[in-house]
Amino acid sequence: MENIIPDKVFYLPIETGIVSVTNAKLASPVRCSELVELILEPTLSQSNAVGFCHISQVDCIRVLQGSLVIVIFFRKKFFYFPLSFEDNAYVVIQPKTWHGLLNPHNSNCRFYNATTRVGEIHKKDYSPISLEYRYNLELAKQSIETKSLLY
Repeated sequence: MENIIPDKVFYLPIETGIVSVTNAKLASPVRCSELVELILEPTLSQSNAVGFCHISQVDCIRVLQGSLVIVIFFRKKFFYFPLSFEDNAYVVIQPKTWHGLLNPHNSNCRFYNATTRVGEIHKKDYSPISLEYRYNLELAKQSIETKSLLY
């Protein structure tokens, strides 16, 4: 498991088809509470960043078709992390980590979000949070092309 942003975001390759994630803060296996299949339509224009910062939920994202960019806002900076079906991996996002998703392609992206409850449901868990900063779509596209974390 690669620690992308310390104690916030992890990259977890799927080697055996069975996912086992350890949450460092809880020191116990993370079990999926809910599995939702979603479609992310193309992000066609620059816009203010809108995302989530769950208080009591871990997100575990896996792409089923296409690719997307997971955007993490950390220390007043955007981190653009590409994830595609070919990666055969999950990205695990810890609670209290602002994150959004971009699809800089012309076709839809299908993905799973396996969520895990780590506390009582909080009203902020499902309320989008808008930032005064804009996404950089060119950097998002470049992260997919180079298959690397960019900021």
